[in-house]
Amino acid sequence: MVLLLSESMLCAAPREQSAFAALKLIPASEGRRLARVFAFGAAPYPERWHFLVHAPEAATGLREYVVEGDEVAEPSDVSQYAQSLTKEDVIGRKAVKIDSDRIFETANRYALANGVQVASMNYTLHREGDAGLPVWRVDCLDADGSRAGSLVMTAGRGRVLSHEGFAIEPPSSTREKKVKSNDKEKLETEAQPQVAVNGNAEETGGPEDKPTESAGSSERSNETNSRQTARRPGAGERNAVRSVPRPVRRILRRVLPF
Repeated sequence: MVLLLSESMLCAAPREQSAFAALKLIPASEGRRLARVFAFGAAPYPERWHFLVHAPEAATGLREYVVEGDEVAEPSDVSQYAQSLTKEDVIGRKAVKIDSDRIFETANRYALANGVQVASMNYTLHREGDAGLPVWRVDCLDADGSRAGSLVMTAGRGRVLSHEGFAIEPPSSTREKKVKSNDKEKLETEAQPQVAVNGNAEETGGPEDKPTESAGSSERSNETNSRQTARRPGAGERNAVRSVPRPVRRILRRVLPF
């Protein structure tokens, strides 16, 4: 029977271990060297989680922990999911902010928006591309085990990078809107003009951007200043007028140019 995973199924599904809950069962020192994660047949939780960590002391460079429920199997230096691991493959537990609950929720919304019937999902965490970006990949499977669609999400912020098989994007959830808003605010902040420091102008323009006076305008300004200075009496002349008796001072003011 084909199942379309709805919101009601999220509540009805039996509670098992999410990726983060299962990861807590392996040693913390190994979690810091986490490189890859695999899980299969999740609806929404898988029967077991496979955690691959970088183990430089091992011949293969890896160690695999298998967690089923609350039980952790004896770790192995070989895995069917990777032949070897290097230091460059390490992601680390702290770099993974998105749990499998969030992955299932997002993939389920895409399936519902596109009318795709999903029976289970496979989860994979690894580094992808030339930049080695840590990403979650979730493959949505139908009742026959065939892949109906896939999502690739960043492991840090849960941003959907691709949604193969799901042409219609569902409305953004409140959490996704907040992430997009934070990304936009960050981009707008980074786009602001840089403020010059260390003696330069406070804005983008420097002192060299200020207009300079031409030689002609400078001469006209000097000539105007000279004429204004010639019309104004000096301080000594004004004091001389004030020192004479008031009746004489009135006569002098009438005949003198100042």
